[in-house]
Amino acid sequence: MQLAIYNALKARIETLAALKYVALWNNQFEREDVNVPFNYPCCFIEFASADYIENLQGQQQGTLSIALHLGFESYKTEDTAVLQLKQDLNALVHNWSTPYNSRFLRRSEIQSADHTNIQEFIITYTLQGFDYSASSLPTTEALVTTLITNNAPQLEDDTIRSGAIPEAVALASELGYILTTETGYNLIIQQ
Repeated sequence: MQLAIYNALKARIETLAALKYVALWNNQFEREDVNVPFNYPCCFIEFASADYIENLQGQQQGTLSIALHLGFESYKTEDTAVLQLKQDLNALVHNWSTPYNSRFLRRSEIQSADHTNIQEFIITYTLQGFDYSASSLPTTEALVTTLITNNAPQLEDDTIRSGAIPEAVALASELGYILTTETGYNLIIQQ
């Protein structure tokens, strides 16, 4: 579940041309001197928490909290370009979803108040999804080559036992519990 989400999210974030580097979070800003070098601005994806409940046959439903660490380098006294970059990143991620998962919904933002030339914003999203990786259900692959739908079914039985009556249908007479429409169909009301 997390690998599929990570790959899809990373590919989506990499479409933001202003970012120079996207990777999995490993506290890169604190360990910049020992990590693989990277360029700014950058975005790191952290799986902050995941809570699961059991469904049937090994399938689980999870609520994930994913934090995006947005790093921005600036030597200016006041540089508001990071605010625009943060908004652009959020526009890409908020309300987006991957297969078997709900939409990414932004829940919080934190700006690092103690920084040098590197500013960090942490934007946290939550989503819910299904994990089928440990499922014991049998799987069957199927390929549909032709799909035929019938948008105008022909009713052979003139007795309608349940359903909604369109407002365009006028009831012509009432005989006991049987109502007859303009077209002659009997409507049976059951108590």
